[in-house]
Amino acid sequence: QENMILDYIKKHGSITTLEAVLKLGVLQAPARIWGLKRRGINIKTRPKSVVDRHGETKRIVEYYIEEEAI
Repeated sequence: QENMILDYIKKHGSITTLEAVLKLGVLQAPARIWGLKRRGINIKTRPKSVVDRHGETKRIVEYYIEEEAI
């Protein structure tokens, strides 16, 4: 699962926990991200605003790797 997340980030630039669930079937994305960080991969987080199904703006976390680190 860690490698699936890493490949997804490399291909798409970033991933959210919801994308990990819906696109990859990974239910514990933060744990997999932590595993990647333990392997020395410099994954960073940034806030992202999204609108939920009730029309309210929420802030979530997006995981990414800086371009020079890929």
